Amino acid sequence: KIQYVNVILNGDYKGLYILCESIEQGEGRCNVAKNGFIVEDDAYWWNEEVYFKGGVLPYSMGYTFKHPDTDDIDAEYLLRITDYFLEVERRLESSEDVSEYIDFNSFAAWLLGHDILGTEDAAGSNRYIYKYDFIQDDITHSQLKMGPIWDFDDIFRREGKWSQQHSGNYRYYFRYLLGYPEFINEFVRLWNSVKDTFYDDMMDYLHSFEQD
Repeated sequence: KIQYVNVILNGDYKGLYILCESIEQGEGRCNVAKNGFIVEDDAYWWNEEVYFKGGVLPYSMGYTFKHPDTDDIDAEYLLRITDYFLEVERRLESSEDVSEYIDFNSFAAWLLGHDILGTEDAAGSNRYIYKYDFIQDDITHSQLKMGPIWDFDDIFRREGKWSQQHSGNYRYYFRYLLGYPEFINEFVRLWNSVKDTFYDDMMDYLHSFEQD
């Protein structure tokens, strides 16, 4: 949820800002089960006591937890979730079937959202990944999902270009997913579903906001 606020500091007007909730587990937020997880591909992982590293991330990035609470994460759990991500990444690097592991729709929607927004900052886009449940004996019971989109301070800077998610060292899983026909098809399907209306929808929203 977000709320627009006018910020006044010591009597000095600082402008219009967006006040928004943080990413966390909960109904109406990122709704995962108690035994699920929400992790962030985090450039500031070294500030956290509990983190893990994937196999395809640059050294500057690591995974930190939004759920479960770090006090509830023991060494065995951390090892299992690390092994899970390494298996996903191994399959991606080998161009193996990942349909049981990755929800193409959510990853395609996340990428398309940043492409429409023209996001410049690839590393600092606050990439969140979640899994509804993480069952030791049935790790593909639910898929990895991407989102929600977060951090909009570097948007609308790449007019006529893809977002920075398509280039550089921070392309994340998309460098591999863009080689899967199923992912491409889902990306195209999502684009076709919004391309004729999203500009008018956005302008209607902005005009309504202006009137309020």
